[in-house]
Amino acid sequence: MSLLIDNRFVTGIYAFNQWFKVKKNTVDVDAYEFISWDDSFADNEKPNSWDDPHAVYQMGAVYDADRPGLYKSAPYGGESRGSFVNPSGCTGITFIDADTNERISFSILEVKAFREDRS
Repeated sequence: MSLLIDNRFVTGIYAFNQWFKVKKNTVDVDAYEFISWDDSFADNEKPNSWDDPHAVYQMGAVYDADRPGLYKSAPYGGESRGSFVNPSGCTGITFIDADTNERISFSILEVKAFREDRS
């Protein structure tokens, strides 16, 4: 049996020795990258594509299906798109802070606990 933590119901995340209040249904997990836009281009305020001038800094190892243990996928069965993925340094978590309405993002490896409200 596993502990199912549903991102739609998360109301708190414990990381960095503190609880963060989370606005429900705002938690997401994805590749953790920092993008630095080139200010010398006037149109960079609303970047539309990866062709716009920028630098992307990967915040950890890049996912590589050929390296055992870094990325493993095991379908739940049938036509399901669900899979298991081992988190790494480039796996980030993001959410909207319920108190400040600011978006907060950091490595998922910093997360120690979740609070959920399923009512």
